Amino acid sequence: MLQHAAVTADAIVVLGGDATGSRIDHAVLLVKSGYLRANGLFVVSGGQLYADVTWSGVMAERATQPGIPPSQVLRQAASLTTAEDADHSGRLLMDRGAQSVLLVTSAWHSGRAYRLFRQALPETVSLRSCPAKQPGPQDWWTDAATTRALATEWLKRIWPGPGS
Repeated sequence: MLQHAAVTADAIVVLGGDATGSRIDHAVLLVKSGYLRANGLFVVSGGQLYADVTWSGVMAERATQPGIPPSQVLRQAASLTTAEDADHSGRLLMDRGAQSVLLVTSAWHSGRAYRLFRQALPETVSLRSCPAKQPGPQDWWTDAATTRALATEWLKRIWPGPGS
């Protein structure tokens, strides 16, 4: 069950980097639950994963299987970092006149992603974070991959570095 304030947004932006599919699945659920206006933009963001494969391409494929029309899905395949996601996706949204945006990423990533998108978008654009629940062990500190992801995220908050 979704626990978001009742809104209908002009766009949903889904950030890449999620190997479980929980982000794209959550975004599709938002659309099916009426959180995206008719003919709204469904932006999948993320650049090269392998030679001919991008995060945005993988997510677009998964989104169209449960019924998101391919014509509604916009692929932003240039970004390799969260800062680039915000920059490239922000320009794409502004070029298409979006005034309200729902940002979908993992809960542990949502604070930094929101801050970067807020900086990339004009103040007049409504931005709401709609984090997906990330599957993982309750005792995350015993799982090496989860611990590494969380430690990396906290380091990026402390020291953003170039292109974070």
